[in-house]
Amino acid sequence: MTGKGRLVIRVREGQQYRLVDFDIRGNRQFPTDELRTYYESARGGILSSFGIGGIGAEEGQVASSQPVFNQARFDQATQDVSQLYRNRGYLYAQVVPFVERTETEDGEPAVRVGWDIVERE
Repeated sequence: MTGKGRLVIRVREGQQYRLVDFDIRGNRQFPTDELRTYYESARGGILSSFGIGGIGAEEGQVASSQPVFNQARFDQATQDVSQLYRNRGYLYAQVVPFVERTETEDGEPAVRVGWDIVERE
């Protein structure tokens, strides 16, 4: 016996959620198009299916009319937009993310996401 152990972790992945809508509400200081860029991926934009540049599917994904929602990227973009407001003197601005579950026309799981922004100096 070597005194070493072996740990086996089984992961059962859930369904992927498609992004069907991205909305930004309450912004006046920054144009919506500028804020949207914070949620684009480095590979051309998770929003490329909405006509905002990009090449479509990310590496390892099948091209779809609706991209797969990436929670980590959305969380990072939310933090980045909050920082943008603070850097411009809006110390009390709030960028409140929302994620609403829905379904695609094919019955697949999907989400509508976005930010409700309260601009306070």
